[in-house]
Amino acid sequence: MKPDLALHAGLPKTGTTALQSRLAASRAALLGAGWLYPQTETANAHHFLALSLDFANRGPRLMVSRYGRDNGPAVFDRMWTRMLAEIEACRPAGVILSTEYVSSRIGLPGGDMLCERLRETFGNIHVTLYLRQPSTWLTSMLQQTVKYSGLLTQPRPISWRKDIELWESRFPGCVAVRKYERNGLRSGDIAEDFLFHALGREDIPLAPAVQVNETMSAEAALLMQDFQIRHQPDKDDIPTSEKRRFRERLREADRQVTPQAPPKLRADIWMRDRPTFCG
Repeated sequence: MKPDLALHAGLPKTGTTALQSRLAASRAALLGAGWLYPQTETANAHHFLALSLDFANRGPRLMVSRYGRDNGPAVFDRMWTRMLAEIEACRPAGVILSTEYVSSRIGLPGGDMLCERLRETFGNIHVTLYLRQPSTWLTSMLQQTVKYSGLLTQPRPISWRKDIELWESRFPGCVAVRKYERNGLRSGDIAEDFLFHALGREDIPLAPAVQVNETMSAEAALLMQDFQIRHQPDKDDIPTSEKRRFRERLREADRQVTPQAPPKLRADIWMRDRPTFCG
């Protein structure tokens, strides 16, 4: 009997790293509940799925840097085979796969093949996509971009409707869209929200949450951008050890500065219903 599939497909900057870290750290508890979170070479996520989606032209930069543009299909086949072997060994009732790299790439060449493989391998398939307020999404995306690039593009209108419709066309009636806002998540937690809505489970003991993405201050982000433009203009959008070390120094400097807090209202100050003079 085929196992079911709960596929978390992003979108980017919606708590994906936090979710993937929790799921990876909770593999034993998940498997005890009948759900396998397969091992992976790509951090704690199943980014290898993106290797099958026009990787030579549209591969994620970190994976292109790691595997090379021409090796995507071969690496995908190797990782897919290893995943099948793990499923065969564990015989779970269901499998959880998570990667934000496929969210906007499912319509690329290779998308039909990937979806067909998923249908051949799994029984019931449930796809979950999280969406975020565009303004906060843009801020988070700029933070991510400036890690490796000093060239920031002008903000453009954001529309995820096409991506959602592509997923729905491939898995009709099996796609759920969730709002990524802390007060809208179950217990304010992305991992608990995903398990409850995708698996229908609230009884799986997850590993404690940890902070995985530390936000830089605006000043640090500007310095990071300037460093790359001045010192590594030929390494734009390419991870380097120099960028990593400089970013760590900026983070350490940020930690030494007391963060700014929003103003607090005083109980003895209020708005009056007529003009007054203070003094």
